[in-house]
Amino acid sequence: KHYSSGPAELLFGGKPTGIKGVDVIFDTGSTYTYLNLKVYETVLNLIRKDLSGKQLHDVKDKALPICWKGTKPFKSMRDARNYFSTFALSFTGSSNVQLQLPPENYLVVTEQGNVCLGILNGAEAGLGTTNVIGDISLQGKLVIYDNENQMIGWANADWCFSAASQQPNNKKSTHLKPHNGFHSSFLFPVTGNVYPLGYYSISLSIGNPPKVFEFDIDTGSDLTWVQCDAPCTGCTKPIDHLYKPQKHILVSCEHPSCGVVHFPESPHCEKPDDQCDFEIDYVDHGSVLGVVVADVFSLRFMNGSLIHLPLTFGCAYDLKNPGPYNPPAAGVLGLSNGKASILSQLRSFDLTRNVLGHCLSGKGGGFLFLGDDLVPSGMSWMPVSANSKHYLSTPAEVFFDGKPTGIKDLKVVFDSGSSYTYFGFQVYEGVLTLVRKGLTKKPLDTVQDKALPICWKGTKPFKSVHDVKNYFSTLTLKFKDTQNIQLELQPEAYLIVTEDGNACFGILNGTEAGLGDLNVIGDISLIGKMVVYDNEKQRIGWISADCNRLPNGLDSNYKEDIQQPYAANFGILEENHPKTQGSSESNVRVRNREL
Repeated sequence: KHYSSGPAELLFGGKPTGIKGVDVIFDTGSTYTYLNLKVYETVLNLIRKDLSGKQLHDVKDKALPICWKGTKPFKSMRDARNYFSTFALSFTGSSNVQLQLPPENYLVVTEQGNVCLGILNGAEAGLGTTNVIGDISLQGKLVIYDNENQMIGWANADWCFSAASQQPNNKKSTHLKPHNGFHSSFLFPVTGNVYPLGYYSISLSIGNPPKVFEFDIDTGSDLTWVQCDAPCTGCTKPIDHLYKPQKHILVSCEHPSCGVVHFPESPHCEKPDDQCDFEIDYVDHGSVLGVVVADVFSLRFMNGSLIHLPLTFGCAYDLKNPGPYNPPAAGVLGLSNGKASILSQLRSFDLTRNVLGHCLSGKGGGFLFLGDDLVPSGMSWMPVSANSKHYLSTPAEVFFDGKPTGIKDLKVVFDSGSSYTYFGFQVYEGVLTLVRKGLTKKPLDTVQDKALPICWKGTKPFKSVHDVKNYFSTLTLKFKDTQNIQLELQPEAYLIVTEDGNACFGILNGTEAGLGDLNVIGDISLIGKMVVYDNEKQRIGWISADCNRLPNGLDSNYKEDIQQPYAANFGILEENHPKTQGSSESNVRVRNREL
């Protein structure tokens, strides 16, 4: 199943080492190269002998087991490479075919300025006698896996990583084509809950080697951003958990991607090669300031195939958070229908359909998918506005306990970035009045609770919404211009039970929150439903679902596979990747906020 070569002879400095018959697997899922014990010890001894008399000394470094320091810290591989010689694998079954491994293909320079060996002991890692050529040894090479002719090939290509800053064009011949069998969809495990965490998130891997970041999933915004060490003001994550930008990944102000981020306005460029800045203002008066970058995302198709793809996102170096609690995730995954979204970018590569879905569990967790392979039959579909970046519904009439409320022409935005549901003042007051009226003569009393503004207590503390749901009625939105499409909000879709055992109202006053008359359907009202946003057909759909289970056709083994961040469980290895390499100096020009 792996890309396994024929036997090879190991050369060092152009000379035979006596090691022959080395079979290797080419695995982009492994950050480093792994050799069996005999070959590994030979390689290590050759390197140490080669370093004899050179101004390098052994040093401990948390990045890797074998490291050396110089007379002063190394800034890059360019400073260290001349101390080391080139390895080569000469494949005996081919005519003069060699895989050259110069120092930059088996060494890394760490944040401490040490140089470390990126070839590891495979036996110690649990690989037995298997030898693996990982990412470090494939850098700077165009590697082709030709399954038609059962061949693998490579060539030096200095432009490999510089291409990360280039966006795809519209020439179909340059696009990667998806195949059938779940090849064109991506599935991610979701963590989090409405209460007490207040968010749902997924993990994504960015950079080379990949580093895992947690993103709040947000269908209410389009630009994805991550907290960034540029350095950062207002970041909530420790410095070693921040994204470290490098100069070559900065998107210029004149690049088309910058125009997409700023659409419908144009970016303000003093000079064409200026960096592309961005600023996002949120309705809760929070804001994010940063620079647009393009770096490699490591993604796994549902059939297990891996892809490393340059995508555009925001490197946020100035955050303002007005709330009492810090955002728990490192960034936001923008999933609206704007062209700057990650989903729209994947669609521009022809890798997947512009469709996404999520299934959020009331018990916490769930799953998110990009692509249309998992869209079930029997869904309720409703058109959404084509003129809005948001998923905005057609007008709806509100019913409570099956009866008309008099509230009509209510438009709502479906927003997974909001923990709770928000109605404009008049709608909120009308719904709250009906809820309170429905509680008359029921054993509930109002109570103050720090979790939410409107709460009730029972004769004894509630353990879950199941204990209190029978006291409340169902709220229903019936959408016009559709064939009897309605969104039912049963009590568990608008109530939480707090740590103090009280039941609290999860529909909030949007006007008070700064939303004006905008109405938002948040996570609390989407729990227990598979919700699909189909941007290909300008519609949104939902169906009741058990979000604790994967969709039909995917077994428990697949669920176990997706529970690990992809950067920590690529290919045939399970390992933790080190920090993305970057200069200790900032490459980002930090601009002041406009007053």
